[in-house]
Amino acid sequence: MFFRQKQSRKKVSAARTFCAAALVFPGLTQYSKVRKTQTELFTGVYTVDITLQDFERAQQRLKGVLHHTELDLSATFSAMTGGNIYLKYENSQKTGSFKIRGASNKIAALVERGETGAVVASSAGNHAQGVDYAAHRFGIPATIVMPKTAPIAKAKAT
Repeated sequence: MFFRQKQSRKKVSAARTFCAAALVFPGLTQYSKVRKTQTELFTGVYTVDITLQDFERAQQRLKGVLHHTELDLSATFSAMTGGNIYLKYENSQKTGSFKIRGASNKIAALVERGETGAVVASSAGNHAQGVDYAAHRFGIPATIVMPKTAPIAKAKAT
């Protein structure tokens, strides 16, 4: 999604959240250009229902693909909020971030449906690595497009 420079960071953040959910759960309703509420008009984000079954299917698809990352109780954040706050260290994943989850789930879903053509991703880092790893893991050709300004370490690792 592209936004004019003057649009708020909140709107961009909300849109990224929607895009991430759409990537992780490929069976979601297609993005609609029809805006129904003021909130949707402001944020550009649409409500979608993600069922427990969607999570369970993603979990099954990702078995054996990802490292199991533990939850760790954060004493600092728990004290700050008055609740139990757990951290999940996704930096210990195979590609160093959580992005491998969405990429692997999406590509696994494509394989399930028999859509095993090539995939293309445009990213300056973690998403590119996740798509590259997942495509290789599932035997699908991938083209990764990175900007010239991408960090050298990310480009070499992809």
